[in-house]
Amino acid sequence: MAEKVVIYEYDFKKDRDIATGSIVWNGKKMTAVGTVAQKILDELEESGIRDPLSKGKKRYYPKDGAKFLPLLKFRYDNPYLRASDVMAV
Repeated sequence: MAEKVVIYEYDFKKDRDIATGSIVWNGKKMTAVGTVAQKILDELEESGIRDPLSKGKKRYYPKDGAKFLPLLKFRYDNPYLRASDVMAV
C-alpha cells in the first residue's frame, strides 16, 4: 500500500488553497507529482527534515520513506504552502 502527502498552495486570486501536487512513498521509492512537490523533494534530499519530537533532533530524508512523510506537515504549515496529513492510497 502506498502513502502520500498532498501539497497545497494558497491562490490569492481565488482566496483558497489549491492542491498543486503530492509526494508519494510506494514502499520502495519516494516520488513527486507536480513541479512544486518536485522542488520540495529535491530540496529535502540534501537538507532533510528534523523530527521535532525526537530528543536528538534526528533528521529524516526522503530515502527514509514512511518516517519522512509525516514530518512534511511540520515543515510546510504556513498560509502560503502546506502539506496534508499522510493518506493511504
